[in-house]
Amino acid sequence: MVNRVKTRKQRELAQRHQLILDQSIELIHAEGISSVRMERLAQLTEYSKGTIYQHFTGREDLLLSVSNTSLDKQLTAIGAIDSLSLSLREKLIAIIFAYQIMNGQQRSQLELLKFVQSEECQSKASAATLSEHHSLYSKLVGSVYDVIHQAINTQKLQLKNNITADDIFGSVWAFAFGATFLNALSANKTQSLCPEVTEVGLIKLISTSFDALAWEPLSHQYDENALYEKVLILCKSIG
Repeated sequence: MVNRVKTRKQRELAQRHQLILDQSIELIHAEGISSVRMERLAQLTEYSKGTIYQHFTGREDLLLSVSNTSLDKQLTAIGAIDSLSLSLREKLIAIIFAYQIMNGQQRSQLELLKFVQSEECQSKASAATLSEHHSLYSKLVGSVYDVIHQAINTQKLQLKNNITADDIFGSVWAFAFGATFLNALSANKTQSLCPEVTEVGLIKLISTSFDALAWEPLSHQYDENALYEKVLILCKSIG
């Protein structure tokens, strides 16, 4: 009987934890990260503030947990991409597609990405949440590096002119994060500073760079639009 009660209680705690996270994600999408406050969540979930604090040590811990949920979904997508029959170059482009699709074009997502890397957030989040974040982020970075190193080791990518794997990683990361930043600006309807950078447009830029490095297969040897549709379906299935 005791074991059954514990199991039920653990299940209820997990459901409550997820409900708070889901409500936080909805708030972020609708109003931005500044709207996520413990008092507001208590009202929306109909739990007491004390109950919210049983799950998260504070606002920073909660926002970092939301980011961890996003990272976990991205890693799930990358795992699914690994099961597809793709060349290493296609696999890296698919990972970039997944990053762009799952981070979306909302200004709030950029705010969250920047906030969770700040000292303000990481110094106040719980050790467990921060440790999980570092682990997930390391896996995300590692998945990109793994593809680059495999391409180099199999000579599908032959580096010249003192270009390194770090240079390629940095370029890909800068392209992807930069597109997220520009899209956040373009999503602000009160400004018209920047045009939207589509996923396909971003990949054209990256593919031009990969072609210049002679990373096989070259862009004309496979269908990037078909690859994008494949990744889009995959990401939608993850949520």
